[in-house]
Amino acid sequence: RLLQVEVEQVAQKLAAKRQEHQSLLRERELAVQTHRTSSAAMEQELQELCPSKFYRIVGAAANHMTEHEVLASLKASAAALQSHSMGLLEAQEKATARRQSKL
Repeated sequence: RLLQVEVEQVAQKLAAKRQEHQSLLRERELAVQTHRTSSAAMEQELQELCPSKFYRIVGAAANHMTEHEVLASLKASAAALQSHSMGLLEAQEKATARRQSKL
């Protein structure tokens, strides 16, 4: 009779330990999932800081360029566009002047 009571007590203690262990495993899984989610978000933020994405450049070569190279390319492109637009403006002004002189 006394032995049966001891066995029941030990069984109850084991059940309590098992539940505690399962609770800890659930907490661990939740912590791991939270860590994975935050890691994925942080990785996405870091990818957005890559110079080619930060400056919204489309091109295969831009993925391998440093920020300095990207900025230099953007400046060169802006200068070329400005030069072409100034040339078009001058041509337009000359054409307008010729039309006015004919009138």
